[in-house]
Amino acid sequence: MVTELYVDHLYLGGGREVKNTVISFEDGIISKLHPFDPFEHIPTTVLRVDVAAPGFIDLQINGACDRQFNDFPDIETVRAIAKGAREGGTTYVLPTYTTAPNEDYVVAMKVVDEAIKAGEPGILGIHLEGPFLSTEKPGIHDPANMRSIRAKDIEHIRRSDAGTILLTLAPECQPCNSITKAVEAGAIVFVGHSNATEYDIKKATKEGLTGATHLFNAMSQLTGR
Repeated sequence: MVTELYVDHLYLGGGREVKNTVISFEDGIISKLHPFDPFEHIPTTVLRVDVAAPGFIDLQINGACDRQFNDFPDIETVRAIAKGAREGGTTYVLPTYTTAPNEDYVVAMKVVDEAIKAGEPGILGIHLEGPFLSTEKPGIHDPANMRSIRAKDIEHIRRSDAGTILLTLAPECQPCNSITKAVEAGAIVFVGHSNATEYDIKKATKEGLTGATHLFNAMSQLTGR
């Protein structure tokens, strides 16, 4: 099955714009780009749009369409998150489950697993933002539910089929080598809700830390020096 989309302004990223372009799709995948003459007759049955651009990927989205993942950890919420994101131009998401008691996050992981297996569009995996955070930088998270990561948590990550797992934690609050073990289990580890020092971050980076969640929000700020 091949379909075509006529685009007046196609934005490719990096500031590049192409005008009057036909995007050809084959089995849902872009197969070719080629120009069209806007002054020639174009069939009215053809789908034509003013602007097309690559969809965004949202790594941290807690809810959409009046459903919060922590409040309703079910497949309907995951579906609503993806739907709401698409309406804003985001094609792929990591539904984000924030700090909750004990091992409640495991339910969220299973829900995302079910959504992916059911073919829900736009679900790349899950973002676990907590509970392995710093009580010194809780933000809206409940400090009473924050704790260090344990061997059992890493095993949950290892056994998960929930696609990509992004894990936000405070590295200074974790046992030695736990970031390495989380990465080996399949997680992508970011720092967030943390009061880590430069030493803590350098050590965590050697263990496998690769990014930050809402940088400098709910963590130590840059100073004048």
